[in-house]
This record gives sequence, structure tokens and C-alpha cells, in this order.
Amino acid sequence: MLVDDAIDKLQGLIYFFKNYREIGFLEALQTTKDIALEMDIDTSFRKRREIKRKRNFDENSYETNIATQSVEESFRITYFLPIVDQAISSLTRRFEQYQGYQKFFGFFFTSEVLESLDNESLNSSCDNLKAALKKDGQSDIDANELSAELKFL
Repeated sequence: MLVDDAIDKLQGLIYFFKNYREIGFLEALQTTKDIALEMDIDTSFRKRREIKRKRNFDENSYETNIATQSVEESFRITYFLPIVDQAISSLTRRFEQYQGYQKFFGFFFTSEVLESLDNESLNSSCDNLKAALKKDGQSDIDANELSAELKFL
């Protein structure tokens, strides 16, 4: 698979997950209920047992807000959103890596791109590649030689 195609597919997948984060929970909930009904499994969430304790007047009401949430909303906030956010984060990181590869090695990926470059663009791309692969001020490639060899291809 070409890196250009992988970048496009990852971008589409990131868009899908961002959209799924907003509207996908209800669809997933309905799908799981349908599957559970086919398997004769109870389709309701277990209700959280309410803990009653004496509260002082200066305590934060955060815990009471959690208790007033519906069970589905609590599941959405506690499990669904973190999992989808982790998937988005991982895909975004991978997308950025592929863009980095595209930046330095993109002119190698297809012969059409290589043939479409003029001499100045090819020399610039070879110089960028040489700079990216340089370690401790030394490089294994010579940008001018690489450019000359690629012109013959």
C-alpha cells in the first residue's frame, strides 16, 4: 500500500471516529441490545447502588452529580468516550508519523511523482532527505549523486 493511500485512509478513519464519538453511542447501544435479545440476555444496565452518608455543608457536590446521572450516561462517560478518545489519539499519532514519512520520502513513493518533479524540486527533496538522515554531522548519501541517479530513472 502506498503511504499516500494510507494517509488518506487514516484521515478518513479519524473523521469516522470523531463522528462516532458524537453520535455512535446510541447506535452501538441499539446494536448491542439487538444482539443481547437474540441471545436471550437481559438488556438493562445494572443500577449503581446509592451510597448514603452524612454530608457536611462545605462538601463538593460532585458525587451527587454522579449519582443523578442515568446508568447509560454514566457508562458513556466512564467507558465509551475514553475508549473512542484513545482510538482517535492513536490514529492521530500514526497519521502524524505518516505525514513525516511523506515529507521526507514522498518523492520516492510513486514513479509518477518522481517524474513530475523538475530539477529544482528534485534537488530540494534530495537535500531534505540528506538533512533528515544526517547523524552527528555525517550523512551516508550525497544529495547531488542521488538527484543525478533519480533523473536517469
